[in-house]
Amino acid sequence: MYYVSRGSVPPTRHTQHRAADGSLYAEELFGVEGFTGRSSLLYHLTPPTRTHKIEPVREIRLEAADEKVHRHHLTKTGAVEPKGDAITGRIPLYFNNDVVFGIVRPADAARLASRSVARPGVTVCTTSAISATW
Repeated sequence: MYYVSRGSVPPTRHTQHRAADGSLYAEELFGVEGFTGRSSLLYHLTPPTRTHKIEPVREIRLEAADEKVHRHHLTKTGAVEPKGDAITGRIPLYFNNDVVFGIVRPADAARLASRSVARPGVTVCTTSAISATW
């Protein structure tokens, strides 16, 4: 393993790094294998999570089940047909007041390549589908 530094870099990793004017750089650990494997530690003038645009995608109507007894449910999602992309193809399964849990099998694989780490919610990739909370 080797390190390459470009620009202004702090002497130690994961520490406050300030610009000449005293403003704090935003640190981002960027990698495609989580916290293992190759990664880059990036410092930004503005946080990478900064919101540039918010727009409605579509209205999602959630309907609560009318069951009087709380019980286990087996949800078979293997037969879900690919539809839309990683955002428009989402199918809600379970929800409460705080979170919606669902799946998506995007038909547009090119759009799947974009990373959603800096977006609200959690996206977990598996071989058959993507589980997403939003």
